[in-house]
Amino acid sequence: MRIKKLPQFSFFTMMIVVLVILLWAANLRVSDYKKYHRLLAENATANVSESISQFIINRKRLMQILAKDNVDLIQQVLNKPENQTLAATLESKIKNYFPTFFSYTISDVDGNPYYDDFEGYVGDLCVADIKSYSKDKNNLPRIHPNSFSYHYDLMADFQIGKQHYVIFISFTADEIATYLKNSQAPGHKTVLVYKENQNLLEITTDGARNKYFREDYRLTDKELSYLLSEKPVPGSSWTVYDFYKDKLFSDFEEKMLVSALLVFLVFSFVSALFYSLVKKEEVKRKKAEAIKEEFVTIVSHELRTPLTSINGAIKLLENGHLGNTLDEMKPYINMASENIDRLSNLVNDILDVKKMESGEFDIIREKINLVDVVEQAITNVEPFASRFDANIDFDKPEKKYFVDADKLRLLQVFENLLSNAIKYGAESDTIKVNFLELGNSIRVNIEDHGEGIPEIHHETLFDKFTQAHSRKTDVVKGTGLGLNIAKTIIQFHGGEVNFESTINRGTVFYIILPLI
Repeated sequence: MRIKKLPQFSFFTMMIVVLVILLWAANLRVSDYKKYHRLLAENATANVSESISQFIINRKRLMQILAKDNVDLIQQVLNKPENQTLAATLESKIKNYFPTFFSYTISDVDGNPYYDDFEGYVGDLCVADIKSYSKDKNNLPRIHPNSFSYHYDLMADFQIGKQHYVIFISFTADEIATYLKNSQAPGHKTVLVYKENQNLLEITTDGARNKYFREDYRLTDKELSYLLSEKPVPGSSWTVYDFYKDKLFSDFEEKMLVSALLVFLVFSFVSALFYSLVKKEEVKRKKAEAIKEEFVTIVSHELRTPLTSINGAIKLLENGHLGNTLDEMKPYINMASENIDRLSNLVNDILDVKKMESGEFDIIREKINLVDVVEQAITNVEPFASRFDANIDFDKPEKKYFVDADKLRLLQVFENLLSNAIKYGAESDTIKVNFLELGNSIRVNIEDHGEGIPEIHHETLFDKFTQAHSRKTDVVKGTGLGLNIAKTIIQFHGGEVNFESTINRGTVFYIILPLI
């Protein structure tokens, strides 16, 4: 299997993604803005509806109190309706209760007024409402046009002796407009509408509809398209409508879009600047990579051949094939042999790291018994262990554990971990090797009893050219690449390599591989 590099993420794709995210965020802000204003409208219509309804109830109750407290005066007015002094006195009493009332009258139980309204304050619509109330006691106020003032009527029945009467008082629309004005949110328009009469506009925040001119006071379809919330006013003919003003949402949408584009432009400029810097660094990196590739090539082709020749000559001297050597020369020959081996290992490790980084690291998988691989690795490092007077205690399982893996690469990993355990273990240490089943995986433990790995090295131990320190590392130097290579090989096999360490007690390196 050949490991390939992942393609780099496109800069322009990233910019498109950022733009989409910004537009999505702007759209979300607009959606939240609309929800917020709908909530404002719902609260406004609910508050106005409740307030006006309670206001009407209180007005009617106060009208009954007025009638009850002035029974004698009302009786005199009814007996002498042409008496202007009595009428003026009653009007004065009414003003004490309702300082801003528009007009009043008193009718019998059938809705017939007891005296004429010569001034014209009580119009035909008012009389019609009185007669309707007299029949079903249903008083649903609405706006009545009048040359003096647009007004609404409230009625309450009362009793003098056994006779029933109706007191009728008209009020200007301005006091109702106050409730609309107090609840209207910025960017909104709150009005009262006579919905059953083709959405006839009744009262705005300025007062009755005649406060501003329009040819038709019935709301158009376009106006109704701006409606956010509506609520009927109990005890009246009115419905509270709350509209959003023209361009409230479109202006906000435009603002969010412009903001998103400005953020995108700033982000694009900064990103382009960094992208340019990164590209320059990429050029430098590629030059460095080329130099490194050239160096690795030199190592591969120019160093390996002479190293092989030198190693062969040293081995001949070391084994006495070129004749007897003086005893005083043997330590130097051994030293040269060890350093030749170390240099050869370094060359091989560098070549492996280069292959891994370039995606040219080949793994030839086959079904193998992991127990045999570990046993072979132990056999291979026994000469190395004898140099340190170390023993390897292998708790060989009777069961076979099969994995899909590259045998030579796994041997490389286990030999590296065993060599490290020998180097960093205690004096004359016994290295323990055992297997542990983990469901569909197998764990191999390699335990030494040395100084342990200080916590400061835990995070970087598997990095390239990293080595922990030990008293015995002066004897045999490593390349600092073994653990990094081992980790990469095990990861290519879908496994895990890690360690557990306790200072002055030792370290357990373990490998986990999936079973087949």
